[in-house]
Amino acid sequence: MLNENDGLLVKYISTNRNISYKKALKIITDEAQSLNKNLSRFRKIDIELFR
Repeated sequence: MLNENDGLLVKYISTNRNISYKKALKIITDEAQSLNKNLSRFRKIDIELFR
């Protein structure tokens, strides 16, 4: 499980979507929380790749 943020994914998303670092971090945090919640409830998750 990832417990630390080195900023690489946040920087990539903020650059490619032309959004702030803070907004990109919120998107990632929200998605991680959603995935963890679903994993706890259903014991499985479906991950779709975004382009």
